[in-house]
Amino acid sequence: AAEAWEAELSRVRILGGSDDARRLFYSALYRTLLAPTIFTDESGAYRGFDDAIHSADDFTYYSDFSLWDTYRTVHPLFNLIQRERHGDMIRSLVMMAEQGGDLPKWPLGIGYTGGMVGTSADIVLADAVLKNISGFDEDAAYAAARMHATEPRVNAGRSGIAGYRERGWVATDDTGSAASRTLVFAHADYALGRWAALRGDSDDAELFSASAGNWRNLWEPELGYLIGRRADGSFVIDGFDPDVWQGYYAEGTAHHYLWSVPHDALGL
Repeated sequence: AAEAWEAELSRVRILGGSDDARRLFYSALYRTLLAPTIFTDESGAYRGFDDAIHSADDFTYYSDFSLWDTYRTVHPLFNLIQRERHGDMIRSLVMMAEQGGDLPKWPLGIGYTGGMVGTSADIVLADAVLKNISGFDEDAAYAAARMHATEPRVNAGRSGIAGYRERGWVATDDTGSAASRTLVFAHADYALGRWAALRGDSDDAELFSASAGNWRNLWEPELGYLIGRRADGSFVIDGFDPDVWQGYYAEGTAHHYLWSVPHDALGL
């Protein structure tokens, strides 16, 4: 076990710093490798999202992806230091879509949980393609991600997607965590736009690149924050307090979500 961990931790070499700092660094690196979970048994068999037994003959099937967290942390790291293993993880997500009908938002074991907001798998897949991660069906991956971004889905799709496409934001009187959804949808659309451009799909590239700017629809200039907005276009200003978790955010306040535009920092 020590030799196996040494091999993985040695993929990153750091210089300088104190003993405590280096210990903290490698302890954190160790924790990044605790999930997702290898879900194949010794024979390569695994139970899929269709509740059937499948065989992963030429890859390792993974489950337990907390994508709302890991799309911005673990997966970008794995694109750099776990490239061969990450290809199997991406392939696993695509197999979930093939066998279950949709890409997952937060897959756990053998099924969907629908946890959290947005469809973070779209960003994970796009970033993997842009970083030249191989070993999965890119066409199938793009088709599944595109469905998330354009239409309501049965299994853990983008709640409020119809209104988002029509008006440019998810309305607070349409679904919960509406502001968070709008911001995450815009980020995912940016990723899909980059991916479509790489594929040579100019129509999709234009569509998603345009909606990547939908975060601007939540900017309330007098308050100076990105806040919730109703379907009629009015902002939800009554009772606003940037230190209080408002109902149109998911697990955060206006201070946190002010920075939820990683794809357009200059615009922000």
